[in-house]
Amino acid sequence: MSCLFTPFTMGKVTLKNRFVFSACEDNLCDNNGFITDKVIRKNQKLARGEVALIISSQAYVHPLGPPDPLVRARPEPHQGP
Repeated sequence: MSCLFTPFTMGKVTLKNRFVFSACEDNLCDNNGFITDKVIRKNQKLARGEVALIISSQAYVHPLGPPDPLVRARPEPHQGP
């Protein structure tokens, strides 16, 4: 288990440890898919907790693509719903 606390290098990137938070469906964005203070606080808490790599969120690339109705995202910040 001690290897979890050792640095990891891949190419030119070195992580200070091997803890990774993977993208997950947390439903913390607003109904238009925008980041909220809850998302920011969650990521700050993870970073302060020494997670070396945070893969922030899931996304989809087409309006017909969300895996369920609670997952929302906007392809461009200034487009309509």
